[in-house]
Amino acid sequence: MTYKSFNNYKFLIMLKNKTHLLALCLSLIAFSCSKEDANEQNQLTSTSLSLLSASSPFSFDSDFNGDDFQVDNDGNGAHNWDADEYEDDPEDNGFDVRDFIWVEDGLLNLQCPNDNDGEKRRAEFRDQVNIDLNDAHSMDFTFDIRNYDNESELIMAQLHNDNSNANRPYITIVAEDGEIRLQRTNGPSGSSSTTASETIPFIANNEYRIRIDTDAGTRETFVRIINEDANERADNTFSFASDWDDLDGDFYWKFGAYMPDGGSTNTTMRLSRIDINGQ
Repeated sequence: MTYKSFNNYKFLIMLKNKTHLLALCLSLIAFSCSKEDANEQNQLTSTSLSLLSASSPFSFDSDFNGDDFQVDNDGNGAHNWDADEYEDDPEDNGFDVRDFIWVEDGLLNLQCPNDNDGEKRRAEFRDQVNIDLNDAHSMDFTFDIRNYDNESELIMAQLHNDNSNANRPYITIVAEDGEIRLQRTNGPSGSSSTTASETIPFIANNEYRIRIDTDAGTRETFVRIINEDANERADNTFSFASDWDDLDGDFYWKFGAYMPDGGSTNTTMRLSRIDINGQ
């Protein structure tokens, strides 16, 4: 081998080694970038999950657009928040609505403020679309209840009326003293109620489903609650109470944790699904 050819051979060896070195460097850079990309993606995922868990109730379901959420912490009536107020002005009457109504782990939480004085407390959704019971409407949702003493009156769902002459809800689903009952108020003054003959036991932490339907053309209201875990149900079809004739067109939906006499500590409805139709 001549000196020149030896040098050429040595040059090829060096070039080959440099190529391997370059490839190694590029691999390390690529690995470092991919690792950084993965870390960045993990950070984005964590941020997204964090944002999701802290999102407002108005992001939970499009049915809430244009509606209000209410909290009462002093027994003097509900304080209301729409979507903008929830984000921009959440504090009212010395408390923050986000402490009582929030979304976490894909569940909408409505926590009734605590009370030791027997005053009304509530955390509720309030539909702002008034309806006529002569048309077809429905509210259907799935939930569980946490931290309930199974003794105090706990109103979970209502078909209410915002006419000034309506002193009580028209339809109510309420838990009290270990059972859940369905009832209709016979007149706007709230002097008496009709209660369905069927009840089911309240079982802590079980999943329940409530459905309320108004039948088009009849004003009849079908009311049902199902314990999904225990496969127990109570339902009833209430005929329209004529004392409400002049107030038709002013009915609206409500649900949540409402304890008219105060009640147990940190009682919370956790909603997983809802459908409101006929708005």
